[in-house]
Amino acid sequence: MKAVYKETEGAYTACLTERPVPTLTKQDNVLIRVHACTTCGLDMHIWQGKLRDCRPPIIMGHEFVGTIVKAVGESLGFSVGERVICQPHLYACGHCEVCRLGYPQFCRSRRSLGIQRDGALAEYIAVPARYLHRVPDNLPDEFACLAEPFTISVSDVLVHADLTPGESVLIIGAGQVAQLALVAARCGGASRIFLSGAETDGGSRTAGHPWPRCGSGGGSQRFTGRHCCRH
Repeated sequence: MKAVYKETEGAYTACLTERPVPTLTKQDNVLIRVHACTTCGLDMHIWQGKLRDCRPPIIMGHEFVGTIVKAVGESLGFSVGERVICQPHLYACGHCEVCRLGYPQFCRSRRSLGIQRDGALAEYIAVPARYLHRVPDNLPDEFACLAEPFTISVSDVLVHADLTPGESVLIIGAGQVAQLALVAARCGGASRIFLSGAETDGGSRTAGHPWPRCGSGGGSQRFTGRHCCRH
């Protein structure tokens, strides 16, 4: 299968090459054909050799959507043909202090897709069933693979910031993740939203009435800045 493979440490050591289709195991028991996978800022750091936690050789990529093509063992109700997304941080122990606090991404046992183990910038990926989530039929692949960064924005804006409907929101930064935070703020009932960015972001602007409300048509064009690789 074709995959974006970082073979060694250092800058610019990744390339598009042929890799074996993953073999299912008792742990990684679901094989998924990848439909779309985004490339985020973290992937750029990995490509540039700036992420010290990266452990090549690995296939890059961690934000993806795909269809189950094979499952063995305990598939937890998932079936062949279902469209799914996957949490990026796998194998957390579930027993240490950070796991008990609800932060398995900081567990010393965890391995993250495209960082310490093979990721999803490939035609296929094998992962444990317990990290999968079903995708609604009406959610296009281009948006489904944004679910992971969007959950971060939702958590930051609606949970940790405790947004109250009618409040105004200032988002510092105007990149792709900031635009996801804007959507989260709109869904949370913010009356006026301000994006404060650099000139390279296209300038700061008031995100009030010109922006579509959550769920309305026409909003998809706001996400075209995040690169999406489709198969």
